Formats: sequence, C-alpha cells, structure tokens
Amino acid sequence: MEHKMKKEINIRTAGSKRGTSEGEGDQAVEEQSMVRSDILSKANILITGDRARQYGSAEENFNCIATMWTAYLGRHVSAYDVANMMALLKIARMRNGVHQDSSVDGCGYLALAYELSNEVT
Repeated sequence: MEHKMKKEINIRTAGSKRGTSEGEGDQAVEEQSMVRSDILSKANILITGDRARQYGSAEENFNCIATMWTAYLGRHVSAYDVANMMALLKIARMRNGVHQDSSVDGCGYLALAYELSNEVT
C-alpha cells in the first residue's frame, strides 16, 4: 500500500483556518523539501529569465498596468503600486493553502516592487 505524506498547513487570517486538501500530498511533499533560499532562487530565475523574456521589461509592463488601473480607478496608481498589489494577490490566494508557485511569484513581485520604488521616492 502506497502511503503519501500530507503536510498540514494552517493559515490564520480573519479568523479562518485552512489547510491542504486530500490529493495535494505530492505537492506538499515537494514543497516540504523547499527552503527559503530555494524559493528566492526560483523567483530570481523567473524575474530575470523566463518571465522577463515572455513579458518584456517589468518596468514597461507594470507602467502599462498602472496606466490601465489608474483609468479604471480614477486615481493615480504607480508601477510600484502594481507590483505590491500583485504580491498581495498572491498572499490572498495562499489563504486557501500554501502553494509553491504563489510563494515564488510573491517574492518576485516584491523584488520588482523594490526595483520600481525609485519612481516613487
């Protein structure tokens, strides 16, 4: 009989508790072996490699998003704001259980926010 490990993860936000569901055992085993430096390294590879090649300049892309969000919201939104809000989106998704890709993407967005911060200082 094959036994799959299941990592229980509790996140407390707004009084709620959530964990992994059945069927996520394989992903939990993979995530369990990741350490913080692995997550950061993976984020670095994505924002300086694959994602940069796929989407072009982060500054250009986030400025485009900021222009669209500014028009939609009727208030100024900077590229720096976009990067931080995208990181918050990833954090919000993790309320339903921690996922490696959301952690990696969140780190990447925060690194890009720091890089873009010179436009607001």
